Amino acid sequence: GVGGEFGIGGLFNTNPSDEIQKQIFEVWNDNIVPALEMDMDLINGQPILHAAILSNAPIKIVRDIINRFDKCIATQDSMGRYPIDVAIAEGLNWDDGMEDIVRSFTFALNAGQQLGQRMPRLMINLAAIHGVKWENGVKCIAEEMSMSEISTVDALTGLQPFMLAAAAAVKSGNNYYAKVELDSIYELMRASPENVKLHGGHSLRKRHRDEVNSSKYKIPSKRMSIG
Repeated sequence: GVGGEFGIGGLFNTNPSDEIQKQIFEVWNDNIVPALEMDMDLINGQPILHAAILSNAPIKIVRDIINRFDKCIATQDSMGRYPIDVAIAEGLNWDDGMEDIVRSFTFALNAGQQLGQRMPRLMINLAAIHGVKWENGVKCIAEEMSMSEISTVDALTGLQPFMLAAAAAVKSGNNYYAKVELDSIYELMRASPENVKLHGGHSLRKRHRDEVNSSKYKIPSKRMSIG
């Protein structure tokens, strides 16, 4: 595979200046990408996007990986983690690649709808269940949405965003570890006050059925640009 001293791990183990980042991208584009396109092997034991995140790759390279190798965004590593999980664990900032990862991950899951899913999963729901922090993404997503959208139940689980945030967990091997973000739970409830009202099981299930059968939500027809 591609890795070692001259692979991603060797390129991105520092905090390079703009000039060095430019040189890094040239090495990446001219040497590493052609090798990866011929042999999509693991890099230092990790899938390509996982390796880039763990190696502190510049955002330009993270975006290039997502665009060139479209399957990598929904690939799991040996511990069952998606790139979004690794990005959260590494503390990747929203503006340094986390936004690109969350948006692309949402698109990829909806493009390959899971069994029983009849409408797209919203980005805020996926961010919440994976444990994205309020101040590092969930807030930005919520600010783009209406109050009614923030309270929309998840297409797969039937849970509202604040419930998903309370159920957030990280997978490691065959085990799951709680990744609860209290700020997200509180702010998502506060952003949509009706969430704090007591719902009978029947009414919540009925609301989920109504939303699933609604024509309001449609699967995106083409890949969004993250450039």
